[in-house]
Amino acid sequence: MILAWENGQSGGRYILSAHACSIKDMMLAVEASTGRTIRKRKLPIFLVKFAALLTPIYSLVFGTTPIMSKNAIEVLCAGAVVSCAKAQREFNYSVRPLADTIDDIVKWRRNVDKT
Repeated sequence: MILAWENGQSGGRYILSAHACSIKDMMLAVEASTGRTIRKRKLPIFLVKFAALLTPIYSLVFGTTPIMSKNAIEVLCAGAVVSCAKAQREFNYSVRPLADTIDDIVKWRRNVDKT
């Protein structure tokens, strides 16, 4: 974001995304980082959307953090493809490898769980 602020065009809009990957690819990266197998289930999309509507109520009742949202499911279903090409072209924006990002998230989460 600092690169966009310092080097971007005034009024310009930039998508500072990383890698486009499928949920399957993401799960494989998490499995590789954790050394654990993720149990995979395929659910009908109508059921996932219904569960996303109930998640905020469940979280409120049980005092948990929502694990999904209606908006997140809609974005995933839309199959939107985003690109950081403009940022790369205009101010040399670069992304790090997906595996490195997943490894850092796993390490962070393990530290959070210890506290």
